[in-house]
Amino acid sequence: MVTGHWYQFSTAMLVEDFINRKKSSWERLSVIVERSRRGGLTSLEDEEITELGRLYRSATSDLAVARRDFPGHRVVDYLNGLVARAHAEVYQRRADRSSGLARYFAADLPRTFRE
Repeated sequence: MVTGHWYQFSTAMLVEDFINRKKSSWERLSVIVERSRRGGLTSLEDEEITELGRLYRSATSDLAVARRDFPGHRVVDYLNGLVARAHAEVYQRRADRSSGLARYFAADLPRTFRE
């Protein structure tokens, strides 16, 4: 029984250490994602766009570690939400731009020639 308590304490210490080591990166990613959600990628500086990609990849790796090492812990849910929001900014915005480009070539450009 004592061993079980020691293990629980040890696991709690491990997850808290993991969170403490990674928290500042997750918070920074959250700030960049929120700015991008409000103002689009064009509201970000070039360095922030690069940082968004780097922090997103790091957070996905952290999510994998958390799922493996701390299943059922709240950090898994937090990271899952953060990664999902970041994914939408990293990948969905590209789709928005490409659909705008497609619309330009399919509708706007031909309309210019007709007028």
